[in-house]
Amino acid sequence: MVIDNNGLITWNNPVIGNHKIIVTASDGQGGIVAQEFTLNTRTNNAPTITSTPKTQVEVGNTYRYDVIAKDIDGDSLTYQLDDVSKAKGINIDSLAVLKHLIE
Repeated sequence: MVIDNNGLITWNNPVIGNHKIIVTASDGQGGIVAQEFTLNTRTNNAPTITSTPKTQVEVGNTYRYDVIAKDIDGDSLTYQLDDVSKAKGINIDSLAVLKHLIE
């Protein structure tokens, strides 16, 4: 863990756990202040998909599946399809709505 001249703290390889950190700043004239905090480092948990897709649709209809996914860490989610699905013309938008016209 290092702190640069602008006060930016970086830690390239954090270790999982709770770490007591004390940062001091001085003015060079004898004035010093300290700040103490606990840094909680954890692993990132993968999101989960909680919805169940429909597995049948009639020819001539549009297949639609609203994907519902959650991330217990509160991370923002993005959605994408594999290349084979995209090549078939299946699309998924930023709101996790998957659509495909079955011809």
